[in-house]
Amino acid sequence: MNLAFLADGDPSKGIGHLVRALSLALELSSEQEIAFFSASDSGLVRKIEAQLRPFYPEAKIQIKNSPALAGSWEESAAVAFALLEGSTYSALIIDGKYPWGPERLGTLREKGKVVLIDYFLGEGESCDALLFPTNHADLERVSEWEKRQPVYHGIPYTWLHPEVRRLSQARVPAEQRARVLVTMGGADPKNRTQEAIEWLNCLGVREIDVVVGPANKFGQEIRQAMENIGSQARCI
Repeated sequence: MNLAFLADGDPSKGIGHLVRALSLALELSSEQEIAFFSASDSGLVRKIEAQLRPFYPEAKIQIKNSPALAGSWEESAAVAFALLEGSTYSALIIDGKYPWGPERLGTLREKGKVVLIDYFLGEGESCDALLFPTNHADLERVSEWEKRQPVYHGIPYTWLHPEVRRLSQARVPAEQRARVLVTMGGADPKNRTQEAIEWLNCLGVREIDVVVGPANKFGQEIRQAMENIGSQARCI
């Protein structure tokens, strides 16, 4: 089965969709042919892939720039239809808030499988599978979605960065657990990371680990704030 991923992101609005979709694409590539389409800057996409690549040394995916995905809704939809039209790809995995609508989703599903990630289905909309890897959808709504298609909802379906996943499964001695981890995503365009660091410092919390994402433009300021706290604070 050949799979096509569609996802977008940039430092101004966040890169969570890109990181999550790329992680899943790399994970699946050992068994499937994968193409990854994005309107995002190709340099940013390849930078994220380079950071993930050591954890998936055998992975093979094609990264393709598709500026139309950043255009009007009609242009974005045309890309999706074209990918399934010629039977080049048998399934689309779409991570993003495209306003599909029942008619467009129905037409897409006539051409191939459609999996939506982090998408609030509207009335009459359905897909082949809905992946909602967060807890910000209320259970009543999830129950309604489950009547239309398989739904994978909640923290168990969150794709963690492989290194974070490894650490989360490690056995850590009790005396090393009294640290605070601050992570605000790959871009954090409003610099909430520094706000959190300063707030923790005001509370007297010094043992802090901070993740600075690959598209975070405030890295220098964050590192300076960490230095001001002292040697117990670390950027990872």
